[in-house]
Amino acid sequence: MIDMSALQMWFAVLIGWLDRQELEALAYLIEENRVLRAQLGGRRLRLTDDDRRRFAVRAVGTAGLYAKLRRS
Repeated sequence: MIDMSALQMWFAVLIGWLDRQELEALAYLIEENRVLRAQLGGRRLRLTDDDRRRFAVRAVGTAGLYAKLRRS
């Protein structure tokens, strides 16, 4: 029989590792966006309708997350 406390500890370690990986990926993407915005130099980004649709699909379920990230 599997010891439940050992299994819970294993899951906690796994979740912590996955969370750290996700935070590192997010930090990279935020920095990449800063660099790309700097390269635009204040010019507007020209988006196609397809680009806007793709952004809208990604935005579903992330209400408020983007606003929190922009403040950081």
